[in-house]
Amino acid sequence: MVKILSSDANSAENEPLMSEDFYMDENCNREISMETERIETAKLKLTRHSDYSRNMNCVLKLKAPTNKKIMIYFTKIDIKESRISFGYSCEDYLELYDGSGTSNRHLSGLRHDKICGEDEPKRAFYTTGQYLTLKFKSDFTRQDDGFSLYFTSFHSGVCNGTNDFKCRLGQCISKRLQYDGYNQCGDNSDENRVISASSLAKILGAIAAVVVIGIIVFAVFYFYRRSRGQSRGSVLKQQHDTIPMAAQPAPNQYPGQQPGYQQPQQPGYPPPAGYPTQQGYPAQPGYPAQPGYPAQPGYPPQPYPSGEAVPPPYSDNPYPYGAPGKQ
Repeated sequence: MVKILSSDANSAENEPLMSEDFYMDENCNREISMETERIETAKLKLTRHSDYSRNMNCVLKLKAPTNKKIMIYFTKIDIKESRISFGYSCEDYLELYDGSGTSNRHLSGLRHDKICGEDEPKRAFYTTGQYLTLKFKSDFTRQDDGFSLYFTSFHSGVCNGTNDFKCRLGQCISKRLQYDGYNQCGDNSDENRVISASSLAKILGAIAAVVVIGIIVFAVFYFYRRSRGQSRGSVLKQQHDTIPMAAQPAPNQYPGQQPGYQQPQQPGYPPPAGYPTQQGYPAQPGYPAQPGYPAQPGYPPQPYPSGEAVPPPYSDNPYPYGAPGKQ
């Protein structure tokens, strides 16, 4: 099921409609007029079954309301292909034409004219006019799931702020398609919720209030714990400074009974006697002085050869041979 919306918001008979999805294999060689069906957007699937049929050769035309164009956005592609030496080849395929027949050129923006495989495009595609023609062809071998897409009418003029929503890329769609859970703009801009200034102010105010309350609660808790700690410290100090009373004997709870036996205190043991003073050892006599070695006789003077002076014996006189004469 998909919500189908009317372009006339003022008429009771044109309130939003609920319609079954469209299936291409049930509308071969037909034309779906969005104005006649009173729809602005709808979902198109290849088939309602798990696999599409063999030997299909189906052509379907979509027609937008007057002065509008068609935008499509794929949500699933699962069309059989085969691997070849230099890539892939489409065994079954879908073709899209920008016009009312297969003689028109292929829709602009597609990577290949024939669509197959499992990688759906991540963008929207737009017609230049009022018509879009789809052609699907399959062979006689196994089949896959097919495809599903949304088609939406739009115009590229000036968006009416009351009735139109302007997509990020500039196309205008019905404002009633905004926030409906479907990506009619193709870039999801119709589903992205923008926070207004007033809403942002309310959110920031709520956050600020939560922060202030948190600070107040923390401050109260902190000072409460601190005051309890100071009070407990003063009580402990007061108990420490109070002189304890002497212990009083407990009264006899049962009169007529003998007082309890009090064990006499045992006398203490006398301290042990100290050890006697130790006598010192007597001084040991010193060793006798050792006699010195006798003086050794000097060497006799050595004779000098004749004609040479004999140096005088050593004395303090700096001039042993006499003072030098004046020059």
